[in-house]
Amino acid sequence: MCISGIYAFTNSSILKYKNDINTGAIKIELKEYTIKDGQESIYTDSETTVLPGQIISLIPKITNLGDSSYVRAKLNYTSEDEGLIQITDENISGMDSNWVKKGGYWYYKNIVNSGDNIEIFKNVRIPIDVPNEFQGKSINMNIVAEAIQASNFNPDFNSNSPWNGIEVKKADTTYQSDMVQINPSAVIEYENSANLYIDVPEKFFSKLGHVVPGDVLSEKVSINNKKDTNIEYFVSTENVEGISDKGMELLKKLKFKITSQDGVIYDGNLDEIKNVSLGKYKPNEVQELMFIITVPSELDNEYANIFAGIKWDFSVSETEKEPEPAPEPEKKPDEPKEESPQTGDVKFIIAITVFFISAIALVVILFIGKKQKDKNK
Repeated sequence: MCISGIYAFTNSSILKYKNDINTGAIKIELKEYTIKDGQESIYTDSETTVLPGQIISLIPKITNLGDSSYVRAKLNYTSEDEGLIQITDENISGMDSNWVKKGGYWYYKNIVNSGDNIEIFKNVRIPIDVPNEFQGKSINMNIVAEAIQASNFNPDFNSNSPWNGIEVKKADTTYQSDMVQINPSAVIEYENSANLYIDVPEKFFSKLGHVVPGDVLSEKVSINNKKDTNIEYFVSTENVEGISDKGMELLKKLKFKITSQDGVIYDGNLDEIKNVSLGKYKPNEVQELMFIITVPSELDNEYANIFAGIKWDFSVSETEKEPEPAPEPEKKPDEPKEESPQTGDVKFIIAITVFFISAIALVVILFIGKKQKDKNK
């Protein structure tokens, strides 16, 4: 009876949910093409000799193989005799109007989406007044292309440093954007009718399937206590199996916050949350909570193209309904005061009294039985 009473006092229900987490990455490719006989082909240094005033068909193309990006290019000119260099950016032509020169770089003002390619220029013209000292000398054009994520980034093309002085680092060349897909809907598993207590969106944090630094994702979770008892709500997270050490580091860096209309409930990391209480709710109490995940903007290429995963457990704990006090009967002014009506506690007292009386009776019976047995010996 005691065990049954404890079980009736707390009744738990669990909602389970799993998210895959993938970070995006930046990857570009630079190749040079030329037009020969009306056909575009890969450019090679097959022409060993050029003449003053000659126009060379040279088309550098940047192809975006990663996430949507802004790109820029830097053109450097070198020679075996530095004093002979006479080619500059003024000798190139066919550049799109979206290219703008700022500092030592050409910046492309439009976003370059995954799979798109853009031309830097189309032709290089050899100066017509090249002196004889150039004869037999070589000049090299070195092109450097760089990219930065377009998401959560706002370049200022009116500034002399449109990318705000950000240091560009080497990216993961194994990344392919078409391998990363946003999970359209994760599986929600209910235990013991947990859906009667808490409403989690069907695509709860599905955008974690593809995130980049600076992303802020939010989801609204509704709580509606339709029971006639008080209920406390909890949330926990755990890491999925099989993720790399780098994936574990990523989870520890993701910021997670839960807020309600009354303020902040939780503010910390997403990694391994243990039974955070979402509050205690009375019958028919309704509340909306906001779950917010932030990908730190300072994450660099070290955390690009990383897979991780997180499991969510939403649980509730239901407490026994408190009995309502019985209303006192109305009394007439001249009536004497009546004794309070007895409650169910009397039954418990009677049961205890009967137990003790029975125990005493049992002892007396055993004692009498022993004396009778001694007399018969």
